[in-house]
Amino acid sequence: MTNQQGIYTILRYTGKSEAGLQPIAQTGTRNGITISMVQYKVKLNAKSNLPKYEQIIQSLTDAIGAKQLIRGSVLPSIKQLSKELNISCATVAKAYDELKRRGIIQSTPYKGFHVASESIDHTRRIFLLFDELNLFKEDLYNSFKHRLARKAVIDLYFHHYNIEVFKTLILDNVGRYNNYVIMPFYHPEVAEVLEAIDPDKVLILDQPGYVNGTYPGVVQDFENDVYQSLKSRADLIRKYKKLILIYPEPNIHPKDIMHGFERFCSDFGIKGTITQSLTQAPPQAGSAYIIIADVLLVELIKQCHQKGLKVGQDVGVISYNDTPLKEILEGGITTISTDFRQMGISAAELVLSGRKDKIANPVRLLVRQSL
Repeated sequence: MTNQQGIYTILRYTGKSEAGLQPIAQTGTRNGITISMVQYKVKLNAKSNLPKYEQIIQSLTDAIGAKQLIRGSVLPSIKQLSKELNISCATVAKAYDELKRRGIIQSTPYKGFHVASESIDHTRRIFLLFDELNLFKEDLYNSFKHRLARKAVIDLYFHHYNIEVFKTLILDNVGRYNNYVIMPFYHPEVAEVLEAIDPDKVLILDQPGYVNGTYPGVVQDFENDVYQSLKSRADLIRKYKKLILIYPEPNIHPKDIMHGFERFCSDFGIKGTITQSLTQAPPQAGSAYIIIADVLLVELIKQCHQKGLKVGQDVGVISYNDTPLKEILEGGITTISTDFRQMGISAAELVLSGRKDKIANPVRLLVRQSL
């Protein structure tokens, strides 16, 4: 990712003087003013669809919000910043005029521009991109929103596993938000699209394996989660002659689920099979099934009823991702599920704290009557 950067020296004033603001090119004291030299970079993102003057405004207000610039910090002249960023003076002037209109900067004859106020709008704007909306993603969203309370404005978008929608939503909104909280998916262009965003503003949710780099986030470790969940009740699974994972192709769920399944079967001597459909492995007494897609869960239960097989006695059933309906269906369906409510809370805390952690979200096997 290519950024244009205007690099210049900021003079940071502390103290008072009747002489007013007088830029000095070195650290020291003058007219009773203690001055410390700092450097700040105005960044322009070439991939952003945000106009350059708005990018300048965003960059400077971000710096003020982060206390990199304080009241009295001297800014470069319009001509100087224009030269540094290789853009027109009119573009810089438009940004400065808007900042002056908001009362954030001022200009003094013969002394130039400086920060006049640190009272900018501190309401955080968050770009939240989900794959799709379902009951457990709704839990995630509600807990995320509740934890942030009145500290942020959240705009929620959906990509529906469509790369063109994913690309358009992100590229059209680069530079418009303080944070980008994103659920990626498997596609070779996903990682490249994410590179258009300032990496310090990106937080990944749910599926970390589909992106490059070391983005912070709250994620699932699908292979280990499946392995540990099955291991926790291997005693129940051993009661069945065979354990079958129904993994249809193509599948929005990561293949790490299959790897965790295979490792469990190998380590515990379980006869395991992976198939793409119930046609290849119709329900039989003595078999247990792990179902990834809810539509196949319904089909499995229907076929059990047609064959006179009782779920939980003749046939074992484990479903992926818990919902309230699964608590009562067939007396209760056993599930492997992450805590989406906790995922939302943890993501909000990362946003508020600015920490760059990668958090493994808790997952557990909820045993009910179907196993």
